[in-house]
Parts: sequence; C-alpha cells; structure tokens
Amino acid sequence: MILRGYFRSSTSYRLRIALNLKGLDYQRSPVNLLTGEHKDDEFKNLNKFGTVPALKDGDDVLVQSLAMLDWLENTYPDPSFLPTDPKAAQICRELYFAVASEIHAVNNLPVLNYLKSEFGADRSALEKW
Repeated sequence: MILRGYFRSSTSYRLRIALNLKGLDYQRSPVNLLTGEHKDDEFKNLNKFGTVPALKDGDDVLVQSLAMLDWLENTYPDPSFLPTDPKAAQICRELYFAVASEIHAVNNLPVLNYLKSEFGADRSALEKW
C-alpha cells in the first residue's frame, strides 16, 4: 500500500494512525499542498478530487479518509477500530464524523487561502489558530 498525503493534513494524519493501529505495512509518498502538487496532472490522474489522502492498494485507489477508514475496517477487521458495544460504537462514529465534517473544514487550506485572498489575512497568523 502507498499512502499519498501531506504531513500536516489532518485527513492524512488520521489514515497514518489507522494504518498503524491495524499494523499494516505501507509506504508514505508525500504530496506538498503548499506548492499545489495536489493539483498537478500526475496526482489528479490518481485522485480526481485533487485532495489528500489517497491510498493505493494494488490497482485500487481509495480517496476520502472516512471511506478509507470503513474500507480498512471491513478489509482488515482485526484489530477493530470500534468497540463491540453498539452504543459505544455509535459514540465513536459521532466523534469521527464531528471531526471530519464540523471541525476539520474550518482549518482546511482552502478556507485559509480564502481568508488571505479576500481579507488579506497573513497565512502564518491564520495557521496559529
């Protein structure tokens, strides 16, 4: 497996955590978001969304971190990410969906770039948030 990602990307980070929790061997292949490498034709041919992470497993390329977590859980069920108790498993799902859809978007690079372009905000000041 090859994980294409950016070291500061929270979505890439969650995949590194998941792969390590599962004890899976994988190769890291960096994609520099700050230089726009994710928009290059080579990367866009791999991942049409032009986002990280992208996980290549043989001929398959998986995108979108939560879908990748589901795939990992279904493909490599031991050890499981989720508790066996249905209520506890639901709480886990609520937490990871909250991080992915309610917290992550506020800190995403396109949001930071928008604030810079529209309001002249300095990226280094914004990254301290």
